[in-house]
Amino acid sequence: MVSKIGYGLLSITLVFAGWTYSFADTTSLWNTEINHFFIDGGSSLYYMSNPEVKIASNSAGNPLAEISDTGYAPMYHLGIGYYFCNCGNNCMAKLLGNENRVEFSVDYLDKHASTSRSNLGEGLFYFIDGSGPATLPIPLSHFHLTAEHEYIGTKLYMSGVTESNNSRFTFNPFGGLVYTNLNEYYDFSITYPIGRSTVDTDAENYTVKTNYFGAGGGEQANYSLTPYTSLFTRGELQLLYARSNLYAFQDTKVGAPGWDYSVTNHNVRATYRALVSTGVQYQFLNALDSPQLAWSVGGDLWGDNPDVVVPRNTGKKIYINPKRQLDGFTQLQIIWPFY
Repeated sequence: MVSKIGYGLLSITLVFAGWTYSFADTTSLWNTEINHFFIDGGSSLYYMSNPEVKIASNSAGNPLAEISDTGYAPMYHLGIGYYFCNCGNNCMAKLLGNENRVEFSVDYLDKHASTSRSNLGEGLFYFIDGSGPATLPIPLSHFHLTAEHEYIGTKLYMSGVTESNNSRFTFNPFGGLVYTNLNEYYDFSITYPIGRSTVDTDAENYTVKTNYFGAGGGEQANYSLTPYTSLFTRGELQLLYARSNLYAFQDTKVGAPGWDYSVTNHNVRATYRALVSTGVQYQFLNALDSPQLAWSVGGDLWGDNPDVVVPRNTGKKIYINPKRQLDGFTQLQIIWPFY
């Protein structure tokens, strides 16, 4: 997904493949009760924005180096579900209509980035436990840092189809449970002189594991332009309980015993995620089981994305600072039924 807007966090998703497998015959659902399983899968090119991690500082307290693994990464999607007609006059039918489906889906993304600089200039770095600077301001060199974000998002949603007084308008209400696992990894090293001829290395690594649990729901509004083409707008809100755990390790003199430091930090909070998109959908046949092509653009607002704050002054340990993050996307999706 892909370019930056507004707050600078626009992402673009391009779905290269999507497909649906169905164990149903081709009779219209409006005329016959049909129950069947389906599989929905695809791949995306995703643009990801993340907070920056800032390393070391100069005499004014400004960082000497920073990294964010913002950029493109492939995202993979797989879903399995059950499609059925709830033709009674029960509570579910009143809320979701008679055409229902339940689906469990998984999205996966793994983003890597690295940066190196041979000379950072004169500065200092700090012990991660907040006890103070590891050295006086001295030349820092051979800086190398790698970062990784691993995202696994899951949903168990039920959806339906309802109509309005205007036959061109239909609605797809949906809701259910969501769980997201976001893992962040940072690994960096830097060398510094000790005396006239001795050089030591400071090596550090940080791991942040965040779990989001909660409920989500929303609605998609569809306006039919022709029997084959429709416009749609979709909104989704997730209310989440989030727990982040930071594990940080520092070896200020690699190979020398007694110079190791470790810190843990935990953060628990209530948060949210909101997604809005709009687009156009084309179906190749005037039938419920028609192959479909859809294109959309939208925004994805996270209530927070954990930011690792490394000490650049005395008295504060390394810690997690949740930050709000706004992403945008444009998506092209192909759905092809199989029987």
